[in-house]
Amino acid sequence: MYMKSTMEPKKNLKRHNITTITNTTTSERYGNTSDVDPSVTNILNGVITEYTLLFGTKHDITFDYWVADLVGTIACFGDYYVDFETIRLDLERGVGYDIFFEWYDQSLSSGLIGEPIINYYTYLNNFT
Repeated sequence: MYMKSTMEPKKNLKRHNITTITNTTTSERYGNTSDVDPSVTNILNGVITEYTLLFGTKHDITFDYWVADLVGTIACFGDYYVDFETIRLDLERGVGYDIFFEWYDQSLSSGLIGEPIINYYTYLNNFT
């Protein structure tokens, strides 16, 4: 159940071209239950999609889908399941082609024998 706020609206408050309205519910503002304007969501999803496609091209793997259709979470590239933070980190750090696959294979091997899995950030900072 949504309740209207008793707060007065803030006048002329803008951040990133998004006007903040504090006296209406989300569903009244956008016709849905999101706290984000759909145009902002579309921009974010576009950037995430671009990163994901760049990652696939860089590593010569094809993006198939997002797990549970949740854009920006876990991307499936054939047999590889990669969280978006790994994709972002890989591209923004300019990591070499083979490093990702070395880390991924090591992570799978470690997980299969019950050893701790080193996250990509730590791997890049300590093992490359």
